[in-house]
Amino acid sequence: MKILNFRKSFFLKIFLILVVSTVAEKTLSDSAEDVKKYQKGCDDKVMESCFNLGSLYATGIGVKQSYQKAASLFQKACDGEVVRGCYNLSIFYFSGMGVKQDYQKAASLFQKACDGGVMASCSNLGAAYYKGQGVKQDYQKANDLSQIACDGGHIKGCLNLANSLSTGRGEHNYPRAAELYQIACDGGDMSACFNLGRVYAKGRGVKQDKSKANDIYKAACNNENMKACFELGVSYSIGSGVKQDYQKSNALYQLACDKGVALACNHLGSVYCNGRQGFKKDKIKAKQLFRLACDIGEWEHCDDCQEFPREEDKALLEEIKMEEFEVREEIRELTRDRYCEKDSNCDSVPVGSVPCGGPVGHAIYSTYAGSDFIPKLVDLSDRSQELGRKRLSITKKGGFCVYNAPHVLACIDNLCTKTEKYELE
Repeated sequence: MKILNFRKSFFLKIFLILVVSTVAEKTLSDSAEDVKKYQKGCDDKVMESCFNLGSLYATGIGVKQSYQKAASLFQKACDGEVVRGCYNLSIFYFSGMGVKQDYQKAASLFQKACDGGVMASCSNLGAAYYKGQGVKQDYQKANDLSQIACDGGHIKGCLNLANSLSTGRGEHNYPRAAELYQIACDGGDMSACFNLGRVYAKGRGVKQDKSKANDIYKAACNNENMKACFELGVSYSIGSGVKQDYQKSNALYQLACDKGVALACNHLGSVYCNGRQGFKKDKIKAKQLFRLACDIGEWEHCDDCQEFPREEDKALLEEIKMEEFEVREEIRELTRDRYCEKDSNCDSVPVGSVPCGGPVGHAIYSTYAGSDFIPKLVDLSDRSQELGRKRLSITKKGGFCVYNAPHVLACIDNLCTKTEKYELE
């Protein structure tokens, strides 16, 4: 239910952008007059008035808030060729606000509003094609629609297209993805700025520039993007593109952890585990942070204490860790799309290894769009566990031995979601 409520609030924010542009801030008496004026206009078949009245009911300005009445009025406006009404109504159908949730109806309305020039609707229709929500999944069509939205000045369309091109959905094009991240970042999207920082840090589609990456991370972090705060913390920790500074690194890890970035909690746990970066060794605190990271994150954030390797083993350990990272990236890519329509679409594979045997966690995936990828996913799962065992043999990792059982999975709001862990018999 929490996911459903979050998704409703997300789409409501998109919807309110149009409402705010139409309904100026009013006093209560002014709003009451507007209700009368728009009601009369709507009764007289002035469709723009129906749209404005729907906006008032949606926001509760001058009237008691009612999504059902708002939806009815947006339907009238849409039928009267007011495309903003079609767009707002599409959000209602997508999120189930005031109407029964219907992805196909939402997609049809996205199309109508997009054809009418509402760029946000083109972006949303692209997202629907990308995920196969209400339409048949089609990555190339998703990219084409995102391009239309981006060209029309809708920043989210630029970001969506950049994400798709960087992951090879429909087309693989790192240089173009970098350009689009720059456009979206310049337009104020902090998620795009974070991704742009990673592009420069890794040199994907641009000349590698770790100093520039950190400048971008810092700007995004100052604008409340916690993932950027974490990445900047990593840079300060290892002196990548900046002068090494453990105090700044620890502060950034703590900030990001407090705001729910699981990997930041994981890194803090590692710092306390080994007494590094100015912290005294505290394995109890480390355990708390590792458990927190696991609870708020996914399998890749579940970890425990590991000791530093012998000098002669460091090179081999680095090779293993690099391959582990690459395998995890492939697993993450294969399991990225979790769209589902029933619980049986959802499953998981074990990933990594813990000291007492068993996996670090489980990567959740959906078979809704097909199952051709599963053999490769299983091979990657096996390889990740093998690499984990090799790493443990070098680090002599021990201490907190927890069996990470598979989760009970459910299709909640069309997303494969973990609910609770299976009980061991």
